[in-house]
Amino acid sequence: MPNERPRVMTLKQIYGKYPNQWVLISEPRLTRDLDIIQGTVVAHSKDVDAIYKIIRTGKYPRGAIEFTGHIPKNVGIAF
Repeated sequence: MPNERPRVMTLKQIYGKYPNQWVLISEPRLTRDLDIIQGTVVAHSKDVDAIYKIIRTGKYPRGAIEFTGHIPKNVGIAF
């Protein structure tokens, strides 16, 4: 789950490397609209609860969560 050797990746690279997974991106670079441009994947999992567990440790105070799979239009996600 925690990534082997973190490095800065573009969002496109993240989607390619971690398909259909929840990713925790540390120190994300964002657009003005708060869309992720790039960042360092520090954890990834098919189980979002595993990502929340890592967040609760407080080790990554500035981060973003992204799901790299398809979310149907009739499904909403709230945090």
